[in-house]
Amino acid sequence: MSGLLLNKNDLEKIHHSSVDILEKTGIRLYHDELFEYVSNFSGIKVDKSPRNVRFSSEVVENSLKRAGRKFKLYGRDRTRSADFGYGKIVTSSSWGMPFEIDLFRNEKKPATIKNLEEAAIAGDYLKEIDIVGAMFRPKEIPAYWRDVYEYAQLIKRTTKPASCWITNGKSFKYIIEIYKLFLESEKDIEKYPPFFYEFEPISPLTFQHDGVDILYNFAKLGIPVSSAPIPQPMSTGPATIAGSLALGNAELLASLVLLQLVKPGLPFMYGLMSNVPDPFTLVATFTGAPENVLFSIGQGQLANFYGFPVFMDNQITCSNQADYQMGVEFGINCFAALMLGADLYGHVGIAGADQGASILKLILDTEAVSYFKRIKEGFSVNTETLALDIIRNAGIGGNFLMERHTIDHLKSDYWRPVNFNRDSYSVWVNKGKKSLIEKARDFKEDILKNHIVNFIDESTEKEIDLILKSAEKNLKQF
Repeated sequence: MSGLLLNKNDLEKIHHSSVDILEKTGIRLYHDELFEYVSNFSGIKVDKSPRNVRFSSEVVENSLKRAGRKFKLYGRDRTRSADFGYGKIVTSSSWGMPFEIDLFRNEKKPATIKNLEEAAIAGDYLKEIDIVGAMFRPKEIPAYWRDVYEYAQLIKRTTKPASCWITNGKSFKYIIEIYKLFLESEKDIEKYPPFFYEFEPISPLTFQHDGVDILYNFAKLGIPVSSAPIPQPMSTGPATIAGSLALGNAELLASLVLLQLVKPGLPFMYGLMSNVPDPFTLVATFTGAPENVLFSIGQGQLANFYGFPVFMDNQITCSNQADYQMGVEFGINCFAALMLGADLYGHVGIAGADQGASILKLILDTEAVSYFKRIKEGFSVNTETLALDIIRNAGIGGNFLMERHTIDHLKSDYWRPVNFNRDSYSVWVNKGKKSLIEKARDFKEDILKNHIVNFIDESTEKEIDLILKSAEKNLKQF
C-alpha cells in the first residue's frame, strides 16, 4: 500500500480473496424462486438444506464482463436525467429518515407529511440535487404502504428522477404503476428507468428475502441496481479494513452474479460501504471515524478497478448539530469521494448518525458539493489563461481590474457562494450577524414561498391517488 491509496497488487489481492469467499463459503439465499433459478446454471453449487449458494470464479468473471457500466435515470421530464458512468457527479437528497432534525432549535421530531412535501420542493429547486429522495418517512402513514405514498408525493412535486426506500416486491409493483402513467409503453421502463435499487445484503453473506425479491423484480424489468453491503468491522465483518473490504466485495460480487444470471448486461453500480464502530462502544460511527474514510477510499478504488460507476454513501456525520465536527466529517468524506471519481453522492441532507434529516443541512450540503465540484473542474493552461499579453500590457506595478480579460473570466473561472460567508467581520455585523444555519433557514423559506413547482395535471393526479388507495387497501394484509 502506498500512502492512503491501494496499488494494483492490493486490489487484485482483495478481488481474489472475495472470489475465494464465494467459491468456498458462498452466500445464504432466502428466496425460493431465485434459488431454484440459479441452481440450473453450471458453475454454481447449491445446498438446499441451509440454502447455501457457491459461485465458481468463472461465473464471477463472466458476470463482471457482461455487466453494463453506464445508465441514466429519468424523471417525468426526460431532459432532467441523472447520468452514471459518464464522468459526471450525481447528487441525491437522502431517503428514508424517520425523524426531522431541527438544526435551528436542536430538536429531534418524528417526520411528518409536511416534512416530506417540503423536502420534495426543496430538492426540485436546488441545482445540485439530481435525484430527489424521500428524505422523510411520515409517521402519519402506516409502514406497509408508506413507500408507495412517498414516491407518489415526490413525483407530484418534482420533474427530476425521484427515489424512496422500497419495502418489498409487492409495494414495488404499485410504485412502478405510478411511473407507468408517464410512459407511452410498458416497455419504456427499461429504456427510461426511474430509479435504481440500493440492495443491502446482511453481512456476513446473508441475502434476505425482501431485499432479494426487490432485486429480482428490478432485474426482470431491466432497471439498474446498486449493491451496497455494509460489513461492520469487529461485528459483522473482520476487524481489519482489508478483511471487511474483501467480505463486502464478495457480497457485492454475489449480487452482481445474481443480477447477470437474471438479466445479462444489466447496468450495475458499485455501492460497498462500511459503518466502522467505535471500538469501545461498538456504536456505528458512520463517517465520524478516519477508518471510514480509508474504507471509502478502498471502496472507490475497487469500483474503479472493475470499471463500475460508484455510489459513495458517505456524506453522513456523527454530529447532532450544525457545528465544526459536522463540517469536517462531511467535507473530508466528500472530498475523498470527489478525488476518487465518485458518480453519486448519496443521502445528502442526513443530520446525525443516520437517524434523521434536515432540509437546512440539505441546503448547506449542496453548497458544499458545489464547492467541491469547482475544485474537481480544475483550471486550464493555454494561451488565453496564461495571459502573457495582458501581463505585458499591465506592466510592472500595474493592475488587472479593468482588463476585459478579467471581466470575461469572473463568471467562468470563479465559484460564488450562496449562503457561505465571505464578508469581513464588520460587514457581517452590519448585515445582522446571521449564523450559517440562520441563512439556510431564510433560504429554505424563500424556496418554499417562491419556487414554482411543475405540478402534474389534475387527471394524472387522480390516477395516482387511485393507485394509492389500492396500495393502502391491498398491502395491509401482508
